[in-house]
This record gives sequence, structure tokens and C-alpha cells, in this order.
Amino acid sequence: MRQSDDAKFAECFNRIREGKQTEPDTNLLAGRLNKKGNEDEMSTFTYLAKTVW
Repeated sequence: MRQSDDAKFAECFNRIREGKQTEPDTNLLAGRLNKKGNEDEMSTFTYLAKTVW
């Protein structure tokens, strides 16, 4: 999934980038965690990585 396809997700990332995340942002991301470790689904996941400028 690309951020541009999900405005709510993109807005969440923008707030996190600015250090202004909210509790709903945390809940949104927590709802997308792979807690069960299902490897069959992992190939479809979006991975986040910090980039240092």
C-alpha cells in the first residue's frame, strides 16, 4: 500500500515525521501490526524504515 492511496495513513505519517503524533495515530499503526507472525502474509506488508538525512 502506498501512502497516497490512504489519506488517513499519510496524514498519520506526516504527524509522526513532525513529532506531532496523536493517540489515534498510535492506534492506527498498532492495528496494522503482524502480531501472529503469519509468514504467508508478510510478503504483502509495507515495511517502515527510518532515513537519516
